[in-house]
Amino acid sequence: MSKVKQHRKPERGGLLVAAIVFVALHGLLVLGVALGDNELRSVDYPDWYLPAMLIVALLDIVAAYGLWTWKLWGLYVYLAATIVVIILGLAATGSLGVAFSRIVPFAIVGYIVMPKRKYFT
Repeated sequence: MSKVKQHRKPERGGLLVAAIVFVALHGLLVLGVALGDNELRSVDYPDWYLPAMLIVALLDIVAAYGLWTWKLWGLYVYLAATIVVIILGLAATGSLGVAFSRIVPFAIVGYIVMPKRKYFT
């Protein structure tokens, strides 16, 4: 009698769903701020800053989609967005707080994703 290996459908669980929603909402929020008519435009940022933030926002949204569809590249895209934001933040403000404020969410999302890594392709 041979045993047939059954594939269980992976369950995200509340923490993973919350992490993915956080990534998506952060991307949408940054997208709204970058595209909106707001006070950010009156700040004296370099000309490249807002277009770069648009790219980061789109990367966050793509990363959330990848994570939701169980693609490991979603985490890598989120890592890339994190690195870009750190570089942009340091270039525009010179503050290490920008780096810290982006590394912590990435570390938390990564910590939540890693136990379920076997389900990601």
